[in-house]
Amino acid sequence: MRRFWISTLALLFGLAAPAVGATDAADDDRAGTGRIVGTVNDQHNGMRLPGVTVELTGTEHVAHTDLDGRFLLDLPAGSHEVSVNLEGYARKQIQVNVPERQTVTVDVTLGIAGYSELVMVTGDVVAAETSTAEAQLLRRKRASTITDNMGAQEMRANADSSAAAALQRVTGLSIVDDQYVFVRGLGERYSNTTLNGASIPSTEPDRKVVSLDMFPAGLLDSVTVVKSYSADRPAEFAGGLVEIVPARLPSRPHFDVSYGAGANTQTVGAQVLDHAAGDRDWLGLSNGNRKLPAAFPDRRLIRGGVYTPELGFTRAELEGFGEAFENAWTPETVDGKPDETLSVSFARRFGRLGVLAGVNQSYRHHYQEEVQNYYRVEDADRLTTFSEYDYRAASNRGVLAGLLGVSTQFTPQQRVAVQAFGSARGERETRTFEGFNSDGGRNLRNARLLWREESLRSAQVTGDHLFPSLSNSTIDWRLTVSRSSRAEPDLRETLYEEIGSTFQLADESQSGFRMFNDLNEDTVLEQRGEFKLFSYVVD
Repeated sequence: MRRFWISTLALLFGLAAPAVGATDAADDDRAGTGRIVGTVNDQHNGMRLPGVTVELTGTEHVAHTDLDGRFLLDLPAGSHEVSVNLEGYARKQIQVNVPERQTVTVDVTLGIAGYSELVMVTGDVVAAETSTAEAQLLRRKRASTITDNMGAQEMRANADSSAAAALQRVTGLSIVDDQYVFVRGLGERYSNTTLNGASIPSTEPDRKVVSLDMFPAGLLDSVTVVKSYSADRPAEFAGGLVEIVPARLPSRPHFDVSYGAGANTQTVGAQVLDHAAGDRDWLGLSNGNRKLPAAFPDRRLIRGGVYTPELGFTRAELEGFGEAFENAWTPETVDGKPDETLSVSFARRFGRLGVLAGVNQSYRHHYQEEVQNYYRVEDADRLTTFSEYDYRAASNRGVLAGLLGVSTQFTPQQRVAVQAFGSARGERETRTFEGFNSDGGRNLRNARLLWREESLRSAQVTGDHLFPSLSNSTIDWRLTVSRSSRAEPDLRETLYEEIGSTFQLADESQSGFRMFNDLNEDTVLEQRGEFKLFSYVVD
């Protein structure tokens, strides 16, 4: 575990080191100069404006906003007047004081030219980052459908560990099992989930649902819940659409390391259930110690018949297969441990190339004890106790997620990006119950040992193109390949029944039971394109 973190931090610091060196070299080249960065937005609807001219008045220092409405302008240190201009909008003059070798952020809103002489500029201002609470509030305000959203800054302020934890505060949503979203009380089958605009394959075998605790908050830009249908979104939902947007490349160099810890009084300091673990369970990954023994063939195990012995196996062979398993069925009692979360992220621009990388790891423990009583209706609608069980359950859940994005901007109006996202979640569950069962007329004792591993991988290529000569029209496109997988290797369950004064292994199908499950689902080359035509009219 220690070697992993040392290797991970060394890799990320290695990425950051050239960036620091590049910064120092850049500072030497910027002697006597400074830099202005910012965004230009429409005063009326808060939209980012591409293709806006930003220039130092009376000089040749000129920049244009890119597809996201962002600009960067290098100019001599001192006090200057900067002019912001776009056809159809009122020109704006701004006084800016730029210290030497410093970067100043200036966010500008432009009003329509026909009203520029009648209305004072007091419109909405969107911050440079789309993850801010202000940007998310304005986006919600301008939405054409019923939506609710939350940005990365708000998630960080609330110490949310994942998208599931963040959405617990959204009105009209219910989070079931700390991971699944129910919108307006409807089941999960009425909802759909997208990652950066592309549908996500499910890891569940019998329902179309995505576990939102596989998306760490530290790797997200925002999460939006759309509660009513619109024609520009996938039609595979009737109750709600959860739109997950991964972190975006920031305007400034970024390197962040955060660590969090938590304690549950029912777990920490208590004796809890557990069973033998793999050395990578805390990462949500299996090390292969639960896979089928190598002696098992790649076909169904059946006993050979008298007339067709070649179709099956002999009794001795079947017994050998059973003996190849590790004979481990009994839960253990261990000391409960605290929760922990580690997140590392890095982003920087190298000329026209932008790089964004992040990794997030968390490990959480949960334990509960309860009494479960089951009843049946007797004559005269009278309830009588059917079973009484003392129930104990413990789980250890590890999540490891990573994000890597590379984008290049050939010109301020043309950009192509590649982004890969991966998440793995593993849960080790130990459960027991014991009590009287009236159907069998005796006490029962049950134990289950379960490991569940889920993973999601998605790769996406996107393009954004602006055509100023066509009234600032844009073409956006994306190609996505995704795969989800789920494995439940070596689920073990035993059932004992009390006969006389001792518990004996029950002659039931669920006693001495082992099961292996695998599920893979792919979304191959999901394509999406969008064309927008803008025209600016001057009164």
